[in-house]
Amino acid sequence: MRYPIKFPKSFMDVLLAHFSEGEVAVGGSFDGPVRGSLGEFIQQKLKTTMNPAVYVAALLIDEGYADASRRGYIRFRSKKEVRARK
Repeated sequence: MRYPIKFPKSFMDVLLAHFSEGEVAVGGSFDGPVRGSLGEFIQQKLKTTMNPAVYVAALLIDEGYADASRRGYIRFRSKKEVRARK
């Protein structure tokens, strides 16, 4: 099966470094994610009109890279916090 969007390790490394220790809007709107949001970042870096930000945010939380903060936002953990959880 071919997937329309892929998240290579190099992309995930850039994403984690870019948002490290910051709170960011998820930006789940397909047609106009919030400026500076995870959704905008994904669309710009992967050159796609798809916006899987809500799914990526959920995976980042589940894998221990981020925490849910206020509604529509996540807070990225520091590298030290991530290592301590693993």
